[in-house]
Amino acid sequence: MADEASASASAGAAAPTASSSNAGEASGSGAPKKKRMFSKELRAMMYGFGDDSSPYVETVELIEDLVVDFIGDVTLKAVTVGKRGTVRVEDINYVIRNDVKKSARVRDLLMMNEELRRAKKKFEDYSY
Repeated sequence: MADEASASASAGAAAPTASSSNAGEASGSGAPKKKRMFSKELRAMMYGFGDDSSPYVETVELIEDLVVDFIGDVTLKAVTVGKRGTVRVEDINYVIRNDVKKSARVRDLLMMNEELRRAKKKFEDYSY
């Protein structure tokens, strides 16, 4: 009987610490909601990869949390690599250099960005 009381007391004590780790999350009454920046884009990407056209809100929020955490981690690592207070493309390339897929994708996107920049310049330079 004493073991049950101590187990329930320790379980009750564990509950506040578990909820305190989620202090930034919206839950219950009056808690501020996180600003969702990528929901629309993530829904479109999820649909493009075979998910339902209107996925669960919780799923989109989870994926957005993962994406924001990843971007934050890579950015923090890039800040420590490069000049103080700046993040350059070379710093991000250095951080992801060991991940072949990510490095290749960054190269592809940078080349595509340069091609678009050149095409825009030609279009703007063309006089009517």
